[in-house]
Amino acid sequence: MGQMKEILEEKKQSLFKAVSWRAVATTTAVGLVYVFSGKLIRATGIGICDVVLKTVFYYVHEWGWKRSNFGRSVVATIKSAN
Repeated sequence: MGQMKEILEEKKQSLFKAVSWRAVATTTAVGLVYVFSGKLIRATGIGICDVVLKTVFYYVHEWGWKRSNFGRSVVATIKSAN
């Protein structure tokens, strides 16, 4: 049960990181679209699409890397023969 709890906590943390980062990045994007277009409705619509799509892509990307063995070392354990 301990390992399952750790996996669920890692997934929750990854999801929270994705959402919080997207809030910061999307606010920046909305601000830029508004500055260049002068249209708040357009900037908001682009911001909503941006946050939804990029949150999903980030989450999938994060878990793809967690499942990958690329760049990881194998560590062996030795059991005592008592």
